[in-house]
Amino acid sequence: MKVFKPFCYFPLVIMAFFMTGIGISQEIVRGNYYARMERAYPALESSVDIESLQKIWLEQDNENVSLIGRWPNGPCLSVCAGDSFLYIGNGGALDIIDVSDQAHPVRVGQCVLPSLVISVFKRGNYVYVANDFAGLRIVDVSNPEHPREVGFFDTENYAQDVFVEGDYAYVADYDSGLVVIDVSNPASPQKVGELDTDGNSKGLFVKGNYLYLADGGQGLRIIDISDPTTPTEVNLQRTGNAFSVVVKDQYAYVGSIWDGLVIVDVSDPNHLVKVGSYDTGSYGFGVQVVDSLVYLAASWTGLHIINVSDPSAPTEVGIFDTGDWARGIAVRGRYAYVGDWATGLRVLDVANPQTPQEVGFYDTGDIASGCFVSGNYMYVTEGWNGLYIVDISDPAHPSTLKRCDTPYFAMGVYVSGNYAYVVDADSGLFIIDVSDPSAAHIVSSMKTQKSARQVFVVGNYAYVSEDEGEVYIFDVSDPENPTEVSRFGYSVMGVYVQGNYAYLANSVMGFTVEDVSDPANPKEVSSLNMPGPVEAVFVSGNYAYTACSHSGFRIVDISNPAAPVEVAYLDELGRTRHVSVSGDFAYVAENRAGLRVVDISDPTH
Repeated sequence: MKVFKPFCYFPLVIMAFFMTGIGISQEIVRGNYYARMERAYPALESSVDIESLQKIWLEQDNENVSLIGRWPNGPCLSVCAGDSFLYIGNGGALDIIDVSDQAHPVRVGQCVLPSLVISVFKRGNYVYVANDFAGLRIVDVSNPEHPREVGFFDTENYAQDVFVEGDYAYVADYDSGLVVIDVSNPASPQKVGELDTDGNSKGLFVKGNYLYLADGGQGLRIIDISDPTTPTEVNLQRTGNAFSVVVKDQYAYVGSIWDGLVIVDVSDPNHLVKVGSYDTGSYGFGVQVVDSLVYLAASWTGLHIINVSDPSAPTEVGIFDTGDWARGIAVRGRYAYVGDWATGLRVLDVANPQTPQEVGFYDTGDIASGCFVSGNYMYVTEGWNGLYIVDISDPAHPSTLKRCDTPYFAMGVYVSGNYAYVVDADSGLFIIDVSDPSAAHIVSSMKTQKSARQVFVVGNYAYVSEDEGEVYIFDVSDPENPTEVSRFGYSVMGVYVQGNYAYLANSVMGFTVEDVSDPANPKEVSSLNMPGPVEAVFVSGNYAYTACSHSGFRIVDISNPAAPVEVAYLDELGRTRHVSVSGDFAYVAENRAGLRVVDISDPTH
């Protein structure tokens, strides 16, 4: 059996189009272009032993693979209120929002960045962005209509938060702890100090000579930064899983994933005292303090307004459900601006804290979970936002043409003829007329029992795989009146149909082959145990190419469908989520590293 080595590797996702967000990894190759959505979160897989590779890792510009365009929309994780504008995260972009008319926020400028915008901090003419695996990015916003990145520092881990004081940017770098960066020259930031911690650094705040670090499960750390080049830990207070922190007067207000809001007396950094807490019943994320009120973005329960005039007995005075997963918060005057993962920026009038009222919103992207390219259009399923149709006639400048809502959470998409077939998690299959992409509309739907995950269309039949469930065959010869023909399989993750056979990615058996020559009576003809669950499968010629989760990329000879045989594998990967094949190359989507290009010109040798 051949053990493959990657022909080409990129630490970032290199493709024609890129979206950040959370969801099922999916990719597609059309001609010279590759499109992919990927799950965006810190992964923990170990690095590859480069010395063991038989083929060279190639740089970004080699082998004619390069980033040419992006559609960066995604979750709104951070909000920063400047003097005149809001600066928010929109997936992989920094958006500058004019809220002079609170009811109608308008984007005036956008700067696309390499990774997910986790946190935003504005100081003077610059916005400092904690950009996840792309480290610290510095954006000149002196011209709000044309923001431009002027400098960056690539931290070792995943930049989660940033606070700028004087000439220094302090970055919470997840597993790497605290990183201190000299930004006196924004075009050439330099690391001058660091402090490794035992936790996962997520948030920080600077006041005077002290830095307050929300260090995940370790709690709240107090760090002396009187000399920024040698930060020194002073004390630690357990707070539950600390996510964010703001200090006002003698108290630190900690957003805690386990405990909601935790209040710590930090008047004497050497003797910390936990004085109070308020359990929201949800994860405490972003926190802001104005006078005696704490504004806490608390995930699925929304925005909580908490009176802390008596820090030992905090009392909730108001709450607002933002619709999905409240994470970022900024308060200016009578308005609170909440960054919600799926529903975007929510503008709330909090003049009366007991009854916050939404007065406006700005819709960012959501969780990109599937895509399909057909002609000059890319069809993107984006979670709660349904189906987006993106004009890619100019690949360097993709633009949104139309959004078509689905009832629940849009997962996968396949386009055939004048119709887009969208699977919508708990709602099943939706068939959308896209003969005029600018006027796309739903014409019919079919329900599945479990959450629908992927869809594949061949001729008059749509094959819909549930999430670790069955495959449904629907007759779509009349797209406005589809009918269920049959169901088959179990524990299915994905399906690919070629000729008379359906090839299934299976979370239990690994890989199975079904005879679907009679769609009303599918029959299993073979199965092949794999080292781990198979998440996706792509068939080309006599070979099935599988994304085998933590067991890597594996190739199966299916020249005899009744007796499939594994012939090659590449297992020096993290979690492989999807695979697409074009010509002599396989494009493998892998959580930690992004895109890997594998030469499969001879699959067995």
